[in-house]
Amino acid sequence: MVTLSGNLLMTLVLVSQDTSWLILACVLIGLGMSATFPISLSLISTRASTSAQTTQLSAMAQGWGYLVAAAGTFVVGYIANLVGNWGASFVLLCSLTMVQIAIGFYAGRPGLIPAK
Repeated sequence: MVTLSGNLLMTLVLVSQDTSWLILACVLIGLGMSATFPISLSLISTRASTSAQTTQLSAMAQGWGYLVAAAGTFVVGYIANLVGNWGASFVLLCSLTMVQIAIGFYAGRPGLIPAK
């Protein structure tokens, strides 16, 4: 939620061209992102029922996560160059953050994934 707040604030800053809130937006994004990674790793270990399943879930989640993160930097930069400002890129980041929050709530529900 902190990340979403920072992304929304950053979007408002860039769209309105009022840079007085820029430092707060950057701090909120940094705090939220630094909390997201360890929380996602703990979701993997709390949902798996065996150590082998934990390894498989971790490999899948981190593989896709790093792939999306690597491609995301190019996509965000491309959108910024295409549009001419960073506003559209931050709207995309806000949308993806909301999807991440929904997936986090879904992944954090009680229960284990059954072992095969």
